[in-house]
Amino acid sequence: MSTEGPLGAYVNSHGYVHEILTLQKANGLALIGRAIVEYSWFPGYAWTIAECASCETQMGWLFTATKKKLKPQSFWGIQVGDDTR
Repeated sequence: MSTEGPLGAYVNSHGYVHEILTLQKANGLALIGRAIVEYSWFPGYAWTIAECASCETQMGWLFTATKKKLKPQSFWGIQVGDDTR
């Protein structure tokens, strides 16, 4: 993973395509709910919804490693552009 963050497109279980920028750090976000392992786009990582701490708009997800040996231990997936079906 680069510090600039690679961009990828991922499809969720409802058929929505999300363009995601993966980053090592992100500011101004609040986590919503618990980490979920099911339906993760990244094997070995659980995801937690991340919202803007000010306006509560969903911005993406925090992905956290489910095993201590996995690197990185966490990273952010921030949505860019519009979601499409």
